Amino acid sequence: MSTRISELPPYTGATNPVGDIPISINGVTYRITPQLLAQTLQQILDNNHDLVNGNNFQGSGAGYSSTGININAFGDLSFETSAGNNVNAFGELSAFSSTGDNINAFGSNSAIANSGSNVNAFGDEAANLNTGTDVNVFGTRAAKNNVGSDVNVFGKDAGAGNQLSGQTIFSNTSMPSYANEATAATAITTTNGASAGSTYLYYNQDKKSIMAIRL
Repeated sequence: MSTRISELPPYTGATNPVGDIPISINGVTYRITPQLLAQTLQQILDNNHDLVNGNNFQGSGAGYSSTGININAFGDLSFETSAGNNVNAFGELSAFSSTGDNINAFGSNSAIANSGSNVNAFGDEAANLNTGTDVNVFGTRAAKNNVGSDVNVFGKDAGAGNQLSGQTIFSNTSMPSYANEATAATAITTTNGASAGSTYLYYNQDKKSIMAIRL
């Protein structure tokens, strides 16, 4: 329970025990006893900023009503009402209500309500409601509602609702489709804006296969 300033003991100078700390606010001086300081230090730092278990919460509501050790949560409401150990959450609402262990959530709303462990989620809403384990996610809303394990997901909305395990998934919007190799080679050139020294993946409709143009 936090203590209001008006509830602090008054400061009376020499009559105060050794170790008491005077604090003056709006012309009124109060005293903080060592016992009061120990009891309220966490509230003085900020609401729900943990001082134990290797936890570090920064942001309004970060870590509120959560449990777990070795947690780094940076962003408003990050890791709020969450459980799990060894979590890094960066971004507003990141890892909110997440219960998995070994989570890296980077991006606003990433890994919300995630219950899988060993999850790396990069992107807004990435791995939201994910239940799979050993999941790597790169892209906005990628792997949302995913239940598969051992999954690597790339691109906006890729793997949303996926139920298959042992998969590597690319969003169709992140990998263009061409009729054949000649069409792809004509479209993917440095003249058209492609980056030299890079390899571009594409879907070959003729061969029903993922292929690449190497520049």
